[in-house]
Amino acid sequence: MSEERGQRRGKREEVSATVELTWKDRSGVDCYAAAEALDISELGMRLEMKTPLDARSYVTIPKLGLHGTASVRACVRQGPRRFWVGLEFSGGLKWRGAGQSKD
Repeated sequence: MSEERGQRRGKREEVSATVELTWKDRSGVDCYAAAEALDISELGMRLEMKTPLDARSYVTIPKLGLHGTASVRACVRQGPRRFWVGLEFSGGLKWRGAGQSKD
């Protein structure tokens, strides 16, 4: 885990929030799933969910003040039906923590 944290470009804050994700599968079918947000930074976030996502696919995140898309950077199995999904925000999307300027 320390190697992963060394690669982070920004400080992550722990969060505990349920988010709904939408994406298109390989066939172009719309998919939806709930995920638990574990931590977040200005440029990305880590989720825990029951559904694996393909790396380099795009998801839409309509909660946490993040109305935009993110790219799946990693999806790692954490148990029989648990996956940690690392997202990188795309299209200029950035998360601003409480008390940060909106500039």
